[in-house]
Amino acid sequence: MNPEANVIALLRVAGWDKHFECSQSRNLRRMTWVPVRVNLGGDGYSQLLDHSNGAAHFGAWIAIIEVAALCEPRGTLVRGNGNPHDAESLGRITRIPSQILSEAILRLLDIGWLQHDTKGSQQDTAGILQDAVAPQRKFVATGQDRTLQTNNQCASSAAKANTLTPQQEAWFSKFWEAYWLRRARKPARAAFGKIVTTEVLFGNVLAAVELQRAEMMLREPDRRPHAATWLSQERWNDEPATDAALAKTVYFDPAYLKVGSDA
Repeated sequence: MNPEANVIALLRVAGWDKHFECSQSRNLRRMTWVPVRVNLGGDGYSQLLDHSNGAAHFGAWIAIIEVAALCEPRGTLVRGNGNPHDAESLGRITRIPSQILSEAILRLLDIGWLQHDTKGSQQDTAGILQDAVAPQRKFVATGQDRTLQTNNQCASSAAKANTLTPQQEAWFSKFWEAYWLRRARKPARAAFGKIVTTEVLFGNVLAAVELQRAEMMLREPDRRPHAATWLSQERWNDEPATDAALAKTVYFDPAYLKVGSDA
């Protein structure tokens, strides 16, 4: 039996504990508000709004954050029965049309604001949040030192999560140089450090980037997956496009007709 068959895929908000939690929220068993970072000049925000439905997708993103704040563990889009949320279930909760949510989810994955997760990492996140909440409740009785200790522990964990070995740094530089869409480098680096841990896998990843180059370069940049998404979805296992498929992409798909005029 394929061991991956039992993996339950779900979505999580990237960097939830860093961007959407604070010392006050960690002290709450149930959140009634969510701190939202103001970054209107950020690349992710401008990329999300650069779409005919960009404003609707941003509204969907805010609704997704609110749903994630009520899930257990927080930051993951999982239902009370343990099954992952999808566009339909999110639509029932938020009253936002599922079509808008479907579009938004795909774009948020590309941008790196949402990530695919597994049941195992969901349990890891639950443990992290539980550890963060318990010391904060104790702080109410013991004073400021406990809060400082908790914040230092969180900062240390975040720094460790973003650390690559010297070998991985060298691999990532080669990968980034070869990849056909150099956007959102920070989430790409984080995903690379988490996923590409062996020389054999790095070789497979780099080879797949080269094999898929012809197909991806025929696409408009906005239709190429961001590196973090490509890595998280294990797209290095995709079959490269055939010559017939490439020809169809160039000559028959109206979305790519600009390719011929730009050549």
